[in-house]
Amino acid sequence: GGGGGGGSGGSGMGVNTVGSHGSEFIAPTDFNLESILAESTGGHVPIVFILSPGSDPMSDLLRFADESSRAVEVVSLGQGQGAVAEKAIEDGLQEGKWVVLQNCHLAKSFLPRLEVLFETQLKALKRGGSGGSGGSGGSGGSGG
Repeated sequence: GGGGGGGSGGSGMGVNTVGSHGSEFIAPTDFNLESILAESTGGHVPIVFILSPGSDPMSDLLRFADESSRAVEVVSLGQGQGAVAEKAIEDGLQEGKWVVLQNCHLAKSFLPRLEVLFETQLKALKRGGSGGSGGSGGSGGSGG
């Protein structure tokens, strides 16, 4: 037999999604970082990219950051990298740089702490605190 087509990976899930909700839920969307950033309140709200196998927005993200004169720090999560990621986020907030967390699926134990960091950042922004202008994004693959 042959492999599945489109975004369904050969399962009936794609057919079920289209039948129940419409094709817009499985059709690829345009990747426009400028509009994504605008929707994230100018970079003050973390952006999370959930990746499918074969997708990698890093080159587009780095090019956009360069065009926007933003420094970017990339942290690949895994064993013992939670503290490195937390420091990068704190530095990003202070210095206005973007932080990209890759392989979040390898650091599940760090994710509750990451949520606390984001909540603290958002509360500071709502209170009118400086909070810096650095955003943090996570990207995790759903490898199969």
